[in-house]
Order: sequence, then C-alpha cells, then structure tokens
Amino acid sequence: YFLYHLLGLDPNCCQVRYDIFQNTLWLCDSSVILPLIAVGCHNHDYAVELFEVLADAKALLHMTPKLLQEAWEHFDWALRFMKTTGAESPEFIRAALVRGSYKQNLFLDGYIRLSADGRIGTFKDYLDLILPRGNIDRSSFEEKIIQAGVSVSNIPDLRGFVQDDWGEIEEAKVNIQAEREKRGILRSSLQVEAEAEVWMLVK
Repeated sequence: YFLYHLLGLDPNCCQVRYDIFQNTLWLCDSSVILPLIAVGCHNHDYAVELFEVLADAKALLHMTPKLLQEAWEHFDWALRFMKTTGAESPEFIRAALVRGSYKQNLFLDGYIRLSADGRIGTFKDYLDLILPRGNIDRSSFEEKIIQAGVSVSNIPDLRGFVQDDWGEIEEAKVNIQAEREKRGILRSSLQVEAEAEVWMLVK
C-alpha cells in the first residue's frame, strides 16, 4: 500500500493485472444482472456499485442470448404474477415470503421494499422505475442491460467458434443436466443450455 501510493512503485504488478483485467471477457448471468435491474431489491445497491467499478475499469462485459433469456423470464414471471394475482391477495404474501413452491423473485422484493419506504405506490410505479419509457417487453429489457455496458452476442458470432463446437455443446448439456439432476438442482432446460454455452466459451 505505502510503496504504491507514496513512492509510486508497483510491488504487486497491479498494472499487469489491470491490463489482464481489461483484456478479459466477463460473462454476466442473472445472479448479477437481476440485482442491477431490480431497483430496490436487497442487493441492488451492491450491483450498481459493482457495475460502476467495472465500467471505470473498462471491463468487457458480455452475456449470451440464453443468459439474457434467463434474466427476462425472471422479470416476466413477476409481470405475469402481478397481473393475475395483485398485491392484495394471500398468494402475493406467500410469494413475498417465499413460502410453498415459490422462489425468491428480486422484482417482487424490490417492489415490496420501495413500497414500504413510501417511494412508490403501485407495481406500475415500480415498473416505471425499471423501464422509464413505458415499454414493458423483452426488447426494452435487453436495451436496459445493454445500457449497463453489457454486450449480448450469439455464441457462433464470437471469434474462435467453429461448427464442431455445437457437438461439444450438446455433449456438455447432457453432462450438466445429469449432474444437476443428481444433485437435485435442475431448474429448466434453458438453464442447462445457457450453462453449456458458457462452458464452451470458457473452453
């Protein structure tokens, strides 16, 4: 710390590490994208700070259409749930408390927290915070992610991808699904497809 800040020396090769960081592709999945988009949720502030730091460091942020679809389905579930159930029903309470078959939804979490703070009144008010232009659709959701500095590209468009890689992706899907089933953590075929593509990108 003293060598770096007082004498201008770099004993830990910080510049080298910074250069490596800038030339590294960072894959973003729903675990970091959703807290960023879901304004008011319990880890939204952390996600905002994380993406500010990444932007300052000029990090290469990337996601595949399948990773984007996973994030969109989380948001779309909240849209459909609120449209059919509403905030006044016992079912909403069960979903909010993650009871029964419900899993945590960060958009419900953000809506509840901001409502409790008095910052919004209705779920529509909450949606206006997320997508201010008023278009609540997948393309607007994707645009919000791109505005955060994340590129969305199909895997065949990336340099180094060859046609034979599709076969390895299919093999990876089989292995990932089998492993997730064995551990009891399989959620959907989309999850398996997204992870197989990420595995191929890393490879």
